[in-house]
Amino acid sequence: MRRRVSSVILYLLLFALIGTSCNHLSKSEKIKLSDSNQSIKLDKYGYISLKSIPDDYTVEKAIKDGVIHISIDGIDNNEGFLIFFTNIQDDIDSMIRTLQYTTEGDLVYTDIIFHSENSNNLYFEYNEKTIHQKHSII
Repeated sequence: MRRRVSSVILYLLLFALIGTSCNHLSKSEKIKLSDSNQSIKLDKYGYISLKSIPDDYTVEKAIKDGVIHISIDGIDNNEGFLIFFTNIQDDIDSMIRTLQYTTEGDLVYTDIIFHSENSNNLYFEYNEKTIHQKHSII
């Protein structure tokens, strides 16, 4: 278990060190869907729940909402890693959400949640959602 936690932390640290910075909006703001006036509630970490992410949620919108976007061009919102690691060090419940791509170009949202119910029971939770993109056959 400790080896797995160490691997996750090392993975995140590597991405944080090679990334480029991008502006980060406060997650305390309500998120508005671009195609409607419907307001979505955020979880206690300031994100839309994975189940509530619509299929038409754009990468640009995700970046504005504080998602750490990892692509061949670099990392957007990499300061989220530093906040996450600081919270882990201070035993504060915390979460980061990353957005990456499969080889086929599908979007993969990953939530890594640090739970620190008490200093004797620290653990990570990992959740993922893939949004399949429409691909044309040539």
